[in-house]
Amino acid sequence: MAISEAQKRAVAKYNAKSYDRLELKVAKGKKDIIQGIAEKQGKSVNGYIKEAVEGKIKADTGQDIDL
Repeated sequence: MAISEAQKRAVAKYNAKSYDRLELKVAKGKKDIIQGIAEKQGKSVNGYIKEAVEGKIKADTGQDIDL
């Protein structure tokens, strides 16, 4: 079943209200490496990167943060 334009707008509105966006640039070829590792762990690239950042924040500050 196709997603309606109204549903797409509703999701975009929710995402804009609920989330901040960050852009991550990596050297050519690195995206494929990250994507492969994430897939092997059963995670999305976004989920994998969020988990990595959460781990780094905890290591640096001792704070648990849920991104």
